[in-house]
Amino acid sequence: MNQILESLKKIGATLIVIALILIMGISFSSQDMSEILTILSGGSKIGSYRGEEIRPEVYGYAEDSCKNRYQVYGEIPQVFIDQCASDAVRDMMVMPAIVADLGLDVSEKQIQDQIISVLRTEVEMQNQSRLADDRLSLEQMVQREMSRFPMSLRMRLTRVGLFQDSVAAPFPVSTVETQSFSRAKDSAFELNVVAFTNADLLNSFSAEASEAEMKDLYEKDKKEAEIRAKKEKKEGPFTYPSFEERKEFLKDRVLTEKKKKQLEELKASLGQKKDASLATVSEKTGYKAERATVKFSALNAVSLASGKTINLTGDRFLSDVAASRDGLKGPYQDGETTIYLTIEQVKLAPPSEKLDPEFSQNRAMYLSYAFANQIVKEYAETGKFRLTQKSLDSGKPE
Repeated sequence: MNQILESLKKIGATLIVIALILIMGISFSSQDMSEILTILSGGSKIGSYRGEEIRPEVYGYAEDSCKNRYQVYGEIPQVFIDQCASDAVRDMMVMPAIVADLGLDVSEKQIQDQIISVLRTEVEMQNQSRLADDRLSLEQMVQREMSRFPMSLRMRLTRVGLFQDSVAAPFPVSTVETQSFSRAKDSAFELNVVAFTNADLLNSFSAEASEAEMKDLYEKDKKEAEIRAKKEKKEGPFTYPSFEERKEFLKDRVLTEKKKKQLEELKASLGQKKDASLATVSEKTGYKAERATVKFSALNAVSLASGKTINLTGDRFLSDVAASRDGLKGPYQDGETTIYLTIEQVKLAPPSEKLDPEFSQNRAMYLSYAFANQIVKEYAETGKFRLTQKSLDSGKPE
């Protein structure tokens, strides 16, 4: 019994020594406490960019910012927070790299001086309003501020700000460009349009199914079923529904096949461009041409009198218009809708004497966003920006 107690005492002493060593190691380690806890808990890397590991405080700041941004909308699915955090971490890693490559940077001393300047004002204010025992010295305030917000994170966010103020600054928009967009917005096409779907045409076709055609199809189906039964080695005698039982089904199949053939023949005839005209398309399809006036800025949603809405922003239509406004245009495909048309008239708006300042501002912001976003995207790809899948799935570092 005494030996067992002695053994337990030795084990306990060993564990205490190990714990003390771990505590001393953590106390004198140069790594952040959050990183040490991640390592001790078995966690792995959050991600990396240009071979540099993404630090936990970067991901934590990005995620907290996203949660604060979305909290005004109430309960938000985690997938939105995850995507927002992923984009924010990417920006916080990539934008400082771009700024550094451009030779733009800020020193740690500059940031420290800014912090001290702000805190010195706070010290002066508290000296006027608080009792001596409640006051903090400038050194105490600096220590508190730096523990709350590490310098490495401040440096990164300051560089993001430099990117926004330089690379992502609004683009200048010329008067000529503003006038051109203004004219394009108010200019319009006069179109004659024939639009239809395959279903429209199939429903308009007429066909008949004779008794002989249905019986031929019945015998073909029955023979194929018998061959399958033999291959599958089904037990018992082969049985198959009677002709009368399958008659309606056979009739539908014969009619469908005939209408499909009519559709193929019609499309083949429409594909013959020689002497083609919108009147010919209208005559062959049975759909009348519809007149439509549409502004250049509304080509994505052209409303027709029949109730259809078509999209004409495809590359083929725009290329055809650029080449020539004359003759039959098409076929263009908008989902299931096939479109043929002619351009009857182009109504160009006169140059605008009064420019819209809101348009210029929005255009400048759009151009700067597109430019900056493309650069960030390319830098992220070349620098192999990565977040671990678990971080993206859970919204927290792995």
